[in-house]
Amino acid sequence: SGDGGSANSAQITNVYGIFLDKNDNIYFCDRLNNQLRKVNKETNIISSLVTIEDPLGIAHTSTRNATKLYLSSFLQRIYEYD
Repeated sequence: SGDGGSANSAQITNVYGIFLDKNDNIYFCDRLNNQLRKVNKETNIISSLVTIEDPLGIAHTSTRNATKLYLSSFLQRIYEYD
């Protein structure tokens, strides 16, 4: 919970994997809430980007123009998010 509000007030449980993009925004898997979440560095606003069943970790690939995130789950699945 907490989408659209301050990250300081959000309910976050069992963080797995953290990634900082080129603008220092924070991405992480919120395991018990089954979400990929983002905290905007400039505004400190938190948002849920996608629902993932039992997320475990996060990896990325970056090019000059784009970053892709890869999310793994305890269910032995891998998801791609751009």
